[in-house]
Amino acid sequence: MQLLDKSSTAFLYQQVIDFIGYQQKTGALLPGDKLPSLRKLSRQFEISVPTVKQAYIELERQGRVCARPQSGYYLTAEQARTLQPRPKKWSHCTPTTVQCRNMIEQVYQAVHMPDTIALGISNPILANPPDKTLARLMRAVISKVAEKAVSYGPVTGDCKLRMQLALRYQEQGVAINPDDIVITNGAQEALSIALQCVAKRGDVIAVESPCFFGIIELIETLGMQALEIYTCTEDGVCLDDLTKAIQEHPIKACLFSSAINNPLGSMKTDTQRQAMVSLLEQKGIPLIEDDVYSELYFTERKPRPSATIFERWLGYDVLLIF
Repeated sequence: MQLLDKSSTAFLYQQVIDFIGYQQKTGALLPGDKLPSLRKLSRQFEISVPTVKQAYIELERQGRVCARPQSGYYLTAEQARTLQPRPKKWSHCTPTTVQCRNMIEQVYQAVHMPDTIALGISNPILANPPDKTLARLMRAVISKVAEKAVSYGPVTGDCKLRMQLALRYQEQGVAINPDDIVITNGAQEALSIALQCVAKRGDVIAVESPCFFGIIELIETLGMQALEIYTCTEDGVCLDDLTKAIQEHPIKACLFSSAINNPLGSMKTDTQRQAMVSLLEQKGIPLIEDDVYSELYFTERKPRPSATIFERWLGYDVLLIF
């Protein structure tokens, strides 16, 4: 690759970008490699440091490089799809009685095996264990409220906690009363209560495919049937497949993680979620939204809860899982 052509009509910073692309294409730069420093490339091409920096900033905006504080710029790996191409006959899926409890028991058992990292379950808390912080907070709470900290509380959960949750969701546009919130022993119990409110044994529940295995276990425990809806790695639940499934099967409820899917990490945009919610509202099908990972967003703002999109609130049209 020759030096930059200063007589060319192409901007100098764009030529720097092309040079980095050429280095990557030929293998001179590999994912994770550090890019030449601003000053080094400035001397090499006989151009100003701000011109090189402009090129690096543009590469960073495109997601091709990342900046590390007080270290420099590094080449990032190209994002790859994690799913195989969509099967042609996917829309022919039928409601299924599921049996997966034995497999799930093995997954949870692996969590407690010594010297083992369990990859069968999402547990981001292990990246920064809060045990010491939690112990410190517990000591502070017990010192302030004494025996009340270990006594039975309200059946629906601590009133101050419910108030904070209501305020949190009101900031996102969800008009919810603290008295309408129930604190459960984990999201799995909340999902169970939500499903039992809108469906009964033998009913068909639409789920994302793939979805969190705990949802499949829950459907099995409640004696219901699961219906897979094709889920894209980028756009989440396929609306065309969901529409066809509603036409062909007596879906009683949908249980989706439309904000951020587990395990795909896909996220529906507000526009896509609007179309999905409008469809379910027209058909009178309740949506149970598993909102457990919506805080792990990488967009400019947090995904809107589906409850903010419904034109009207009809009892259990939308159930938010905190």
